[in-house]
Amino acid sequence: MKSIPALSVLLSLSLGLPAGAQPAGAQPAAPFWQKTWTVTAIEGATTQDRALLSSAIGLQVVMKADALTDPFAEDCTHALNYDDIKSRPVADLGQHFGGSWKWPAFPQPQATYGWIRCDGSNVGAFAFVDAQKAYLFYEAGAVLVLK
Repeated sequence: MKSIPALSVLLSLSLGLPAGAQPAGAQPAAPFWQKTWTVTAIEGATTQDRALLSSAIGLQVVMKADALTDPFAEDCTHALNYDDIKSRPVADLGQHFGGSWKWPAFPQPQATYGWIRCDGSNVGAFAFVDAQKAYLFYEAGAVLVLK
């Protein structure tokens, strides 16, 4: 449900809270990228690797606060960590993830990206264009387009 700023302020004031504050026990909204993503295309890699990965189209990656379901790595329900996912300059993608991929074009100079970690290990390199499009940087230079 989308927040209505004026209504939030009125509700906060009616509860005796400072504007923008949340009542005790209220959960903050999940990040825009924490949802179910579906693989819609394969980019990068060789023609042969893309053909091998074509069966991945339609698979889903599910990101929840306490669990990750990832058909390309292992699922994670213990020691899941999203702390590395932050807004950063697109120009720094290669420095952050390494040079294994041909980077897709991003419409803005900033994007939200980083490693998802499970039990202290990196399990997925993700970049989020916006709430409708993301990339999973996979093996052999393959870039999985997520929507």
